[in-house]
Amino acid sequence: MIKNMILIFAAFYALKSLGNVDYDVRASLRGYPSGIAVQSDIGYGQKLWGKDDVMYGYIRPGINLQSSAVVNYAGAQLDFYPISFFGVSVGKTYGNRSYDDFQGFNCQELSCENSIEKTHLAINLALAYKKVKFINFYKKQDFDNKTPGSFFAEEFSNLVGFEGDKLATNASILGYDINKNLMIAYLHMYNKMENTNQRSRMNLILGNYKKGQFTYQVGAGNFYNRNSKNHFSALFVVKWTGAKGLRLF
Repeated sequence: MIKNMILIFAAFYALKSLGNVDYDVRASLRGYPSGIAVQSDIGYGQKLWGKDDVMYGYIRPGINLQSSAVVNYAGAQLDFYPISFFGVSVGKTYGNRSYDDFQGFNCQELSCENSIEKTHLAINLALAYKKVKFINFYKKQDFDNKTPGSFFAEEFSNLVGFEGDKLATNASILGYDINKNLMIAYLHMYNKMENTNQRSRMNLILGNYKKGQFTYQVGAGNFYNRNSKNHFSALFVVKWTGAKGLRLF
């Protein structure tokens, strides 16, 4: 998976002169549920209309890859933004997990090592007023579980799904710009699995610092898991943006 990410990234880097290509690579480390991953998003935006740097619309096909050695995902999606700060996305993701010790799960009773196939619908919104910013991401994922009557672990949300379950995730970020490079923010993320009716939440205080093509993000707070227990959690992300393309956020 890492080798494929490098090859695809190199191909899109060669197309940077096209202007509407966007690509980035980010590495993340999370405290609870514990996890580490490298992810890359690559796409090409085609402008549909435009008046200025904010008032424009576009369509963007793209691919995304994620790897943590034992958990690997590859997906394709189509984004439609009728206006730059509001858009919808549909996509398909394939993955494989070869790990049986996810934090907070009994992998002797649940399916932890398996192939994963899922589709998603996402709605994204970004608003700004002077130094205040609000960003909201909503995603509904449909899992294709081909084993009837089986329960499976979903490591990102720390929830258990049943058969072909559906996971809804909503993440809201309210931020304030200290200066052009530094922002402080509050993140609230809510997850709900439909068939099992399990829920989890994460609340973090974030610091976001930009320097050139790099963005550094540090956060600390709590994660409320499916067993109604609060755990301290922390987040560290390093992101490199090779080309921004038409994406506003």
